[in-house]
Order: sequence, then structure tokens, then C-alpha cells
Amino acid sequence: MIRLEDIKKFYALGDNIVKALDGVNLEINRGDYLAIMGPSGSGKSTLLHILGGLDVPTSGAYFLEEVDISHLSDREIARIRNEHFGFIFQSYNLLPELTAIENAEIPMVYNKTPLKERRARAEFLMDKVGLSHRLKHYPSQMSGGEQQRVAIARALANDPTLILADEPTGNLPSEQGDEIMEMIRQLNDEGTTIVVVTHDPKIGANAKKLVRLCDGKIVYEDDITERFSSEYVSQIAAQTL
Repeated sequence: MIRLEDIKKFYALGDNIVKALDGVNLEINRGDYLAIMGPSGSGKSTLLHILGGLDVPTSGAYFLEEVDISHLSDREIARIRNEHFGFIFQSYNLLPELTAIENAEIPMVYNKTPLKERRARAEFLMDKVGLSHRLKHYPSQMSGGEQQRVAIARALANDPTLILADEPTGNLPSEQGDEIMEMIRQLNDEGTTIVVVTHDPKIGANAKKLVRLCDGKIVYEDDITERFSSEYVSQIAAQTL
């Protein structure tokens, strides 16, 4: 589904060049559940942003369904991002002036889905995440866990090829975080492809594939059919390679 070939992302910081990603090669297949881990500054978020079309590589090739999208126009990238990717952020990124169901509809608004159709789809998804009783509530009237559930509904709005989650439980208490990760795991079990950036070994243990970054390079990669143990992921996450 996705293939990255020698992806590099360099930034100029004064007279210095920061190598956020330095020759990343990665394949993500349909139905994968990939956890990206590594220390702060290792390139995790940069990699996630490039995967989601929120940033472009300095060099290298990004193939989506065997089409190189590395050098498309901003307009084409925006279209692909809206049609193929769903995003779940640590801070939820809900619009405070919109109700829960209106927030869930946003990707369909950009996709010019007719009002009746997008409202029905949003109601279905809000029920799927257990919030059919919160449709008309505003973010300020909901708990962090409920807001993240709305964010999941929003991420699923356009039936995306890939869900990208950046520390999706980082602002949540443990119990609510566990509920969100169980929901993400269920989405993967239903066939949704998931990529999650995390520092938390417990979240990494949900994954089927683990990638560890260090200094912009993949230094560890494992693909297994059974879930990782938290102890195993903790050992990998603690490595300094």
C-alpha cells in the first residue's frame, strides 16, 4: 500500500543542517498495525507527517498504491490527504465552536459530501465510538476521552486507507487511554490500517509491527503475527543504538 524509498528530510537551523530523517525505507501493507517508537528528536513525528502528506521529504520517493506522490502539487496532496488518510492527534484538535457531530463531519465538508449524506455518516460513526448521546455537545462539555472518540469518528469520516495517530492517549488518564487504544485495536481487527507514534511501551504492545527510530534512521524493525508483550517493547524502546 505504502512504500518509502530513501526518504530524507533536512532542515536548516542557522548554519547547521538537521537531519530529521536520513534514508528511511519502509513498507506498510494494507491491514498493518505499526508502532513507531524512539527517543525525542528521533524523527517519529516527521515520519508520521510525511506519511500523512502534512510534510514533504527533501528527497526520496513515497509510493501510495504504487504511485509516486513525492512531487505532486499542494492541491493534489491535499486531495489525497483528505481521501486516503485519517488523523488522530494527542490534543484532539476539535473546533470548539462546533458540536461533536459537526466536528466529525469536517472531512466530509472538505470532500463536498452532501449534507444529508454526511450527517447520516457522522451519526453512524458517533454511534460506533459510543457517543450517540453526545451529538450536540461542544468539546468543552466533554471529557478528554470523549473528545478523542470524536476525533476517531472524524478520522473515519471518509473511510480512509490509513489512520495515523500521534500519541493518541498522551493527554488522557490511564483508564481512558486504555479505552481509546482498545478502540484503535478493534479498528485494526476490522481491517483498518493503523500507524501510531508513541513513547508508551503499553501502546506499542498493541501493534503487529514495531519500528524504532534513532537519529532519523530506522535502527530496529520487527513484524510479527502475535501482539508484542509490554516487557519486550519496553526493552526495545529503552535501547540506545
